[in-house]
Amino acid sequence: MDGGFILIGALSGACVVLGGALYALLFALGKLNGSRLLLRSAWLAYGLLAVSALMLARTLGLDGLWLLVVVAMLVGYLLAPPAIWHLCVGTHGGEDPANHGHTRG
Repeated sequence: MDGGFILIGALSGACVVLGGALYALLFALGKLNGSRLLLRSAWLAYGLLAVSALMLARTLGLDGLWLLVVVAMLVGYLLAPPAIWHLCVGTHGGEDPANHGHTRG
C-alpha cells in the first residue's frame, strides 16, 4: 500500500464521519424548520456518506462479509435519523419548547 492509498483511505474515512454528521444534523434541522431545502441537503450528505464508505471499503480491500457489514451500516444509518425523529415526536409531541419541556395545559 503506497502513500496515495493511505491518503485516499484517510480522506474517505473523514468524509464518512462528516457525511454522517451532516446527514443527521441537516435531517433534524429540516424537520424542525419544515425546510425542504435542508431535507434535500440531508440526502446529499447521506450520498457523501455512502460514496465515502464504499470508497473506503474499496481502498481497504474489503470484500465478501466485510462489504456486507459496510452495506448494513449504510442501511442502518439511512433509517436511524428518521426513526429517532419519530421517536422524539412521539415522546415529546405535546410539549411546548418555550415552557422548558412542560406539557401545555
